[in-house]
Formats: sequence, C-alpha cells, structure tokens
Amino acid sequence: MEYPNEIRIRIRSRNIPIDDTARRFGGGGQSFASSASIGSWENADEMIEALNRKT
Repeated sequence: MEYPNEIRIRIRSRNIPIDDTARRFGGGGQSFASSASIGSWENADEMIEALNRKT
C-alpha cells in the first residue's frame, strides 16, 4: 500500500516463516503474517529477493 510518506508491505506465507525478513526491513508480525514499512520501491525489490531466497 502506498501512502504519501511511506510504502507498507504486507507479507503472507503458508509454510515458510517470514517474520525475520519483515524485521530485517523494519517491520514485524507473526511467523506467517507480517508487514513492514519501506522507503522506496527499490527496497521492495530487495525484500522480494530476500523472500525468494527463503524457498
């Protein structure tokens, strides 16, 4: 979700814990449902790459 001052990312997973990745990007949450606030779409690409490496 894009807001004037931030971009919020919601992450969901069925089998792979993702809360550690969310924390790495300044967020948090539960093992299979987390979120983070990122500063730019480039950071979103970095988060996607980090999540893809977990598979």
